[in-house]
Amino acid sequence: KEGPVSYYSVCRCLKGHIGGLVSWHHFHALIRDKRKHRPSVPIKKNQNIAMGCGASSPAVAFTSALGNAALVNAQGQTMDPVALISGRIRLVLFSYNMPPANQFTQYRLLPVYNALKAQGKQFEVIFVSMDQSEDAFKEYLATMPWWAIPYEDTQRKSGLQYLLNVQQPALVVLNENDEIITNDGMAAVENDPQGNNFPWKPNKMGNMLEEAGSLLE
Repeated sequence: KEGPVSYYSVCRCLKGHIGGLVSWHHFHALIRDKRKHRPSVPIKKNQNIAMGCGASSPAVAFTSALGNAALVNAQGQTMDPVALISGRIRLVLFSYNMPPANQFTQYRLLPVYNALKAQGKQFEVIFVSMDQSEDAFKEYLATMPWWAIPYEDTQRKSGLQYLLNVQQPALVVLNENDEIITNDGMAAVENDPQGNNFPWKPNKMGNMLEEAGSLLE
């Protein structure tokens, strides 16, 4: 807290408008940039802000990077990835079989997945393993009802990590046209456990942060 404006005052300003709170990261970015009078994280009208973590939505060649090689599931079945994601929202789960990452999958993502499927939402989850052993991968995949890139396909997994700029467990949400909706899908799921705001488009968050930013001028 510094002066008349604090993290909590910004959150109060946004209360009732958004499902989740502004992250500390973005709040401090706002404070820092206002002090410098040259924003490195500019907030403009209609800018896409992903659950408070400053992510825009550039088009990416996700479908090309995913390729045509088959995906696998826990039952050993295979699936054509192009057919799987055609016309659907894509949730790309980068994770490994250790807490807290596997706990998020079991206790947060899986219930939302089941709820959204029951509602008939058109989406698919693709698991990109960050496990260090095939045994860990198989054990983790056994808890998932969705499809995964085969463990041995390291080139495709590393290509997707590079493309989507992922260095740690993450849930990246893309639309049907391979545009990023949010690269902080984990926060989206945490803040919306019923999936009411799926697919968590960030435009409204961006507008609310713009209003909050004006408090810092």
